[in-house]
Amino acid sequence: MGPACSTVVLTRAPGDNAALAAALRTSGVRVVEVPTARVQPIAVLPDRSAVQAWAGRADALAFASRHGVAHWVEQFGAATLVRGGLRVAAVGEATAHALVEAGAFVHVQARDPATGAGLARALGQVLAPASMVVVVQARLGQRDLAEHLCAAGHDARVAALYENVAPADPDPAVHALAGPQTVVFAAAPSAVARLLAWSEAWRTARWVAIGPTTAQALRDRALRPAAVAEQPTHAACLAAVLATVRAPIASLETP
Repeated sequence: MGPACSTVVLTRAPGDNAALAAALRTSGVRVVEVPTARVQPIAVLPDRSAVQAWAGRADALAFASRHGVAHWVEQFGAATLVRGGLRVAAVGEATAHALVEAGAFVHVQARDPATGAGLARALGQVLAPASMVVVVQARLGQRDLAEHLCAAGHDARVAALYENVAPADPDPAVHALAGPQTVVFAAAPSAVARLLAWSEAWRTARWVAIGPTTAQALRDRALRPAAVAEQPTHAACLAAVLATVRAPIASLETP
């Protein structure tokens, strides 16, 4: 099946999809955006004064998403990202870009793979033993970055500044798109959980995962990803989605 016959469902917010959506449309693909997450700020956890004190003593600040960067700057100011002796780390390309836009220098970035565990390993190569690392992430977010840092003997402290919540169930007509002719680009484990919670019909679609953590979320629900992006970059995600769009449906095994 060629691209012109296919529909790709993008599960991120439209602002996050802009480049990928444009490239897919240029390739002749029909794009439908079905956001599965809404990010909103929360009161700083464990509390603002504690996190501010941590930031003044930390050897590194590690950001799990671009949202963490935005909320950190809003709460504590961009100047806290450029203190002498402080290492700033990003879990992926979008997060690193947000840090640079805020005026920070990104000392460490997870690349292979661009996951919390990957960032912990990369930080381990530059940090002294028992370093203090403030991990900035969502409330109830993945804890693999902090857990791997602690396992390596570092003092990892989680600062939660925002949360990822489910938007309202979309128009039921959206769920009629579910089927083997449709490719779903899942950008997070929550995208998998929420689409399936809205309608089990999405099990019949072909799924592309942004990375290994999201791929595992699919497998945990007895779904086999048709493709997994090699990196959570625009180019890698586009390649994975287009490869799935262009693959004959009959050649894809069911889970």
